[in-house]
Amino acid sequence: ISSILDFAELGEKIYMPVKNFSSGMLVRLGFAIATHLTAPIILIDEVLAVGDIGFQKKCLNKIHDLHREG
Repeated sequence: ISSILDFAELGEKIYMPVKNFSSGMLVRLGFAIATHLTAPIILIDEVLAVGDIGFQKKCLNKIHDLHREG
């Protein structure tokens, strides 16, 4: 769980009710969860459309890592 929270970079905001999360916060958390699970297929839609450029690069690197792992 800590690796998911570290990847999402939500800090103390993770303790807020989810209904108060912004769309960007929801996407960060959703992507972090999806990429830390074992799944044969991961569908990615909006993760690269929201958030800052640093998080977008982090997501692309994670996608490349998952692709290399098979």
